Amino acid sequence: MSVPSRLVTMPLEGPWLSGRVRIDQQQYELTNAHATNSTSPRSDADVPVLWAGGLGDGPFEEHPRNWLAPGWETLTATRAELGPATLLRPHAAHIISDGLSCARLAAEGGKLALSPASMLPPSLHADVDDHLIRIFELAAPHASLLILEDLQRGALRAAPAGQGFLPGPLLADLAERLLPASVPIIVAATTLPEAAAWLGHR
Repeated sequence: MSVPSRLVTMPLEGPWLSGRVRIDQQQYELTNAHATNSTSPRSDADVPVLWAGGLGDGPFEEHPRNWLAPGWETLTATRAELGPATLLRPHAAHIISDGLSCARLAAEGGKLALSPASMLPPSLHADVDDHLIRIFELAAPHASLLILEDLQRGALRAAPAGQGFLPGPLLADLAERLLPASVPIIVAATTLPEAAAWLGHR
């Protein structure tokens, strides 16, 4: 299987991928801003990618009302302030945190930047294959961008491609089967060969 032409790489220089990358004449920016924080700086990129955010005090702090009506009401209100090209990125501690909430976001008119690694807290690591399959089945058909990072075992923190424990070939297979063919893929890697090796491409 050859490397998909829609695949680009970005080096991991923090806990999660961030920065700008050009894909098909459009500039994407993976920001550290959270959609639910109205004071977060907004990106001027063609396609800004913001974390979904939540009601916690810290940027990745869980809040029990994130997944209830107050969380969704907050997200709906703040989404109205974002540009139509803005993509929202899920995180296990945020309002958009799992496959079901990704599907709900799409059903309510939001645009999704699917990033499976950030949806996998340590409590799910023992059965990670099953959780990845469910995430892709529920969310991948609705995604406008796929962000593939590896994951440090026992932590909710990204690792460069092949330096964590996520199964690259499974991710590649799920993306090939369930992701719309036009959706670009960003891989946390310094070079395309590194990304391809992790995903099992030749």
